[in-house]
Amino acid sequence: MNLYFKKQALIIGSLLLSVSAFAAAPGLTADLKAKEPSKRRIAINQLVDLKDPTSAPLFQEALADRDAMVRELAVRGLEALKTVSAAPQVGALLTGDTDPSVRETAAEALRAWKDPTTIPMLIKGASDGVANVRVVCVEALADFPTPEAHAVVLHAAKDPAPEVRRTVMAALARSSDSTAVPVIMAALSDTDPAVRANAAQAISFYAKLHNPKELKNLLNDPDETVRASAARSMAQSGDHEGIAAALPLAKSANNTARLIAIDALGYSQDSEAKAMLAEIVSNDPDGNIRDSAKLSLKRMEVRHKS
Repeated sequence: MNLYFKKQALIIGSLLLSVSAFAAAPGLTADLKAKEPSKRRIAINQLVDLKDPTSAPLFQEALADRDAMVRELAVRGLEALKTVSAAPQVGALLTGDTDPSVRETAAEALRAWKDPTTIPMLIKGASDGVANVRVVCVEALADFPTPEAHAVVLHAAKDPAPEVRRTVMAALARSSDSTAVPVIMAALSDTDPAVRANAAQAISFYAKLHNPKELKNLLNDPDETVRASAARSMAQSGDHEGIAAALPLAKSANNTARLIAIDALGYSQDSEAKAMLAEIVSNDPDGNIRDSAKLSLKRMEVRHKS
């Protein structure tokens, strides 16, 4: 089939898709007005699946539906269509809807759109009473390089929910803003192991924090993932003490700690580390572990040549 006919086939296919969407719309539109919530849910779900841009007004109207599931699906439909113009309506759901699932879905849509005008809505959502909503809002705010957004992310490092604090540390690893340094340092002694691990990794992105003693102290942490994260952060800056700590963890029964430790070994030219990685590549039964060891060996080679 030559290029002309291929283009014609694509055009015809697109037209057929549009026709099928329009053909389905009248019935779906009627069901969106149905008294029974179940009918409205089915109709809005089918509209989401159609991904027809002309459905955006129907989704926007459904944002005010009495049923929470319909509202949630309407938000998903608008997110899929990238209807950024609906941000004020979706933001109103984030800050005012009574259903936490709707608020979380609204936050996810705003995060996906990355529209700076939604920052005030996300800031308000970052103090939501439900941790999952706060997590999404903090993730979204971390993508905006404004002082207001950054201040809220830093403040969330003291959130009572560990999942929010973990999100903050992961976000700060992408920031490298010097105002985050005291927050990261404090998180190294957080009560939650995942927060400590994320903080340990975040340090490697801040040049002024060259393996502080608080990081080295984590090499003795009771949690293996924390020890592995501290070892990798140190190894990334060329500290051999980090490589020594990573060696035994590369054989850990904890796969997360093991993968981090194997990655850490790739930042060295240590002969023992190279031998261990080669042994893992040859004999480990876990494909993911073997692949990680291969990547670390490759990094060793590249760093050696440079």
